[in-house]
Amino acid sequence: LNPGVSTPLQPTDPGWLGAWRLGFVFPAAVSTLLSIPFLMFPRLLPDSRLIKEARMEEMARTCKSYYVCGGGGHRLCHQLKSFLTHLWQVFSKSTTAWYSSEVAKEQYDTDD
Repeated sequence: LNPGVSTPLQPTDPGWLGAWRLGFVFPAAVSTLLSIPFLMFPRLLPDSRLIKEARMEEMARTCKSYYVCGGGGHRLCHQLKSFLTHLWQVFSKSTTAWYSSEVAKEQYDTDD
């Protein structure tokens, strides 16, 4: 592309508007061609079921009290309690309180 050299292409030429599509067509074709090898993989790898079962057993051993303790209500109560605890830990820090007060000051500052 030479900025000083004029081209025979004019705004009335049909190719003037149609060429912009090539910027989308070319990457789409390349992506489609590169995705073909990924489509040849099986949906599940041969040992994936065994690995998943082993991970679930390990998680059950690690968090036994959490999963053994009853129904969904207990889990919801536990999650809510831990959320509130973490929320308190975040907002009890002086840095967070200072930053929040600065943001509020900037937001509600009405010096016109």
